[in-house]
Amino acid sequence: MKIIIHYLLIIVLLVYVLFPFIWMLSSSFKPEDEIRSISPRIIPRQITLRHYRAVLFESRFLVFFRNSLFVCSMTTALSLLLSLLASYSLSRFTAVSGIPAISKGILVSQMVPGVLLIIPLYVLMMRAHLLNTYFSMILAYMTFCVPISTWLLKGYFDGIPIELEECAMVDGASRITILFRIVIPISLPGILAAALSSFIFSWIEFLFAFTFIDKGEFLTIPPGLAQYQGIWITNWGGLMAASVLAIIPVAISFMYFQRYLVTGLTAGAVKG
Repeated sequence: MKIIIHYLLIIVLLVYVLFPFIWMLSSSFKPEDEIRSISPRIIPRQITLRHYRAVLFESRFLVFFRNSLFVCSMTTALSLLLSLLASYSLSRFTAVSGIPAISKGILVSQMVPGVLLIIPLYVLMMRAHLLNTYFSMILAYMTFCVPISTWLLKGYFDGIPIELEECAMVDGASRITILFRIVIPISLPGILAAALSSFIFSWIEFLFAFTFIDKGEFLTIPPGLAQYQGIWITNWGGLMAASVLAIIPVAISFMYFQRYLVTGLTAGAVKG
């Protein structure tokens, strides 16, 4: 009986989590009149690819997709580089005064909502003449990607035996050599988890991109999707089709690196 209840709860949870995605996918193949029907159904009565053709060939979605891919890739690469150096320092130089306080400060910084950073970041971007540029989004995204990646990697580095590095130091290896030739190869699951987290957070971020960019050629996918919603009417078919296409890179990345993500997040949470 307990097993039956267990599986029923799992099924209910799966339906609850997956239903919005199933409805989005189903709606992307429905004609517009069926989407607005007063008696909607999950399985379309008539399947059409018109919304996908309109999104791919009659809109600027591919421009938004290219912008998101560039911004997220640069954000992930720069955040990972800074996080590797910062997390390794926080993990190994614990005897230095102020290191524990910095570690706690990084954790506390994650409690600050991003909306509180909008005004100061906007002023900084405006004075630096970075509004309506890719760099404004990259720098803004790094404000939350770097702390998260640093905390995850610090927890992973804490679990690496210090004796490995001491043996390398005896042979004359420098800290940079130890980091890139010993620590990083061992920490690949944690690094992939941090990279994937940064990429996903950047890919779905809306607030900063909507605030710092008002030119269509620099828009990323989240504010680009908002253009399907007008003042009086919403293009639900186009919005659903664009949303399905937008989640494909994240879904593929998550499925491919899932085991690394779980391992890295668990290690970073427990060992930190």
